[in-house]
Amino acid sequence: MQEKPEKKANDKKTPRSLAEVSAALNEIYKNLYDINLYIYKSKRKSTIIEIQYYPKSRLDIDFYETSKDRDPMIHSKIGIPPYASDKKRKYDVNWELGGMRYQWNSFLYSLKFRIKYHNRITAKDF
Repeated sequence: MQEKPEKKANDKKTPRSLAEVSAALNEIYKNLYDINLYIYKSKRKSTIIEIQYYPKSRLDIDFYETSKDRDPMIHSKIGIPPYASDKKRKYDVNWELGGMRYQWNSFLYSLKFRIKYHNRITAKDF
């Protein structure tokens, strides 16, 4: 499995505590236009969240004037694997990191897809 560039970059970073991150974000909060929170890795007793933000200072001048007094938008996102079509069934939030469980579930999903697709083709032929 080929690693994504973001994963390689994130693996090199040192996780910071919530207090440190909160203090840093509080300093630049008024200049933020958009904040995105992604679950990067989850463990039993801790969760690493990747925070991406877009400052208002990088906006076009016209748009900056209309949005300079607004609070930033906050989005929290979690990736959903292709095999998680059933909303009631739990899945591993670390699926984007790969691993044996992800490989197994992807294999089962592709096998089910092939069988379903094959049955649909053979039913049309008759």
